[in-house]
This record gives sequence, structure tokens and C-alpha cells, in this order.
Amino acid sequence: MAAPLRGTSFEKSTKEGFHSLYQFIHGANLNSSQTNMTSLVVTSIAQSCQGSFRSCWVNFFLPSSSKPNPELSLKLDERKAQCVAVRKFSRFARVDSINQEMEALAASLDNYSSMGLSRTMTSSGIVKDDKNAFTIVQYNASHHLLRRLNEVCLKVGFRGCI
Repeated sequence: MAAPLRGTSFEKSTKEGFHSLYQFIHGANLNSSQTNMTSLVVTSIAQSCQGSFRSCWVNFFLPSSSKPNPELSLKLDERKAQCVAVRKFSRFARVDSINQEMEALAASLDNYSSMGLSRTMTSSGIVKDDKNAFTIVQYNASHHLLRRLNEVCLKVGFRGCI
């Protein structure tokens, strides 16, 4: 289940999207049924070419058996399998830490390139998708201060990848 948001900040989108999804799992759905919450919140982000925030989707992974009330503006977001490069980090997921980790992930992928190939294709055959579209996975509640686990994910492709 996803809460699509446009033209706002990462922090504001995560808070607003989480709130809508929280209402859904606590009975704001057409069945008025409660659903267990997953332990992770996935936020897919699209930035403009200049790096400014463009849109995001805040997601919980839930069974599709109940439908949200229309006023929540939630969408069922079915995803196909994809190949991603992942970098873990333990700080709070905020714009500065996300940008830092995305740059480090991109640099790690670039390190595979030793033959002067194009920026999007490494010597190992990994093709990086648009660096302006990526995903943040948050595993901890906001009150969880120590040993946090987050991941930044960048879609990639290579021979044999789905």
C-alpha cells in the first residue's frame, strides 16, 4: 500500500505518508479492519535533474485484502522484482544523510569501473539507473534512537538480472 506525495520535502512526505498508512492499518479502510504493520517503511524518491525534491511514494508492505477509504489517497502499489544496489546506514534518514549515502553508493558502483567505461556502465557489467530515482528503507520507529537500520537503494541492471 502506498501514499503518493508530490512537491514536498522528504521529511514532510514521510510524516504525511506514514500518517495516512497508519490510519489505514488501524481501520480506516472499507472493511474497518486492522492490519499488522510491517517493520519497514519504504520511501521511493524522485528528484529533478538539479537535485531538488520532486515526488515520493511512502510504502508499507501489506496484504491487499482490504481497501483504503478514498479520502486517504492511498494506492495499491504492486511491484515487480527488481535488482538494486544497497548501502546500509545507521543514522536517522534525513536529507543530508540520504544524499551522503547515495553519493557513497554511486561511488562504490563507480569503483567497479577500472577501464574508463561510461558513467552508467561499470566494467563488471552493472548498469546504474537514474541516480535521481532511488529508495530509502527505514526499519526503526522514530523513537528508536540507537542502532538504527536504514538502507539506500539504487536500481541497477546486469546480465542475468530480472
